[in-house]
Amino acid sequence: MLLKAAKGYLHNDADSEDAVQTVLVRLWTMVDNVRKPMDGLAAVVLRHHCMDVIRQQVRTTTLDGHDQAEEEESEDYAAQLTRLISQLPPLQQTIVRLRHIDNQSFAQIAALLDMKEATVRKNLSRARLALKDMILKKQAYNE
Repeated sequence: MLLKAAKGYLHNDADSEDAVQTVLVRLWTMVDNVRKPMDGLAAVVLRHHCMDVIRQQVRTTTLDGHDQAEEEESEDYAAQLTRLISQLPPLQQTIVRLRHIDNQSFAQIAALLDMKEATVRKNLSRARLALKDMILKKQAYNE
């Protein structure tokens, strides 16, 4: 039962067998403290272990089909987005740049600008909505 469930989560025989073995060892250490039958507990422990394994896996993407034109398009899009950000009000510009370009947290931005985190979040939300509207208008104009 555990092996079949693990294969459903992990889609790999070797990883599934390792997961079941790890779960059985964990259950064996708890055998004196747990009521029998342990089917439900085993299923929950297995699911949690499989989710941990999935989270730890490194996700990679291949570059098959990647060409220079796509790269130029993304650079052009980034330049257009930068121009649109510069059209926002100064406070919204600052918050967007600090959050998305400098990767700062809301707490850091709030401390830097001497405002509450809720105010920073609201201004960022308004800036994103304004950018969305500008992008949609530009796309509608180009069609």
